Amino acid sequence: MQRRLLLITFTRTIPLEERVEDIGKRIAAEEPDLLLAWAVEGASRLIRQRNYAIPQSCHEELLEWVLSEDPVAAWVDACVKVVPIVNGGPTIATRDAHLRFQNWALAEGYKPEKLPAINGFVQRVQARVAGIQHKRTSSGRYLVGLTVTQW
Repeated sequence: MQRRLLLITFTRTIPLEERVEDIGKRIAAEEPDLLLAWAVEGASRLIRQRNYAIPQSCHEELLEWVLSEDPVAAWVDACVKVVPIVNGGPTIATRDAHLRFQNWALAEGYKPEKLPAINGFVQRVQARVAGIQHKRTSSGRYLVGLTVTQW
């Protein structure tokens, strides 16, 4: 989903006395040749670069929004450290990780109804954190390759 979203924050409000009424319509009517040249130049640049130039501020806004809307992503960002899986790697029982997540999320002010059940939690952690594994054994289910640094 994040690849399809771009949040743009407008930090300047144009004072009333500087605003031009119907500026878009006026530019289209009064300077169509300049408008077309501007659009063609933008399209040419997009084709050359094969992507839009996205300001760092947009990346930061998107990350902030994702973390505020997705408690699992926010927990991973704040409380999880990925550790390379060597000789089995660090393991944590999924129920323990889920309990720590719930405690953290409630302390951070997330509403209980926004918190996923354990299966959804495990799926979202796996989707969010590269390099971890979900392991089932006779003694339970575990996440391998991560450690929880808080809670």
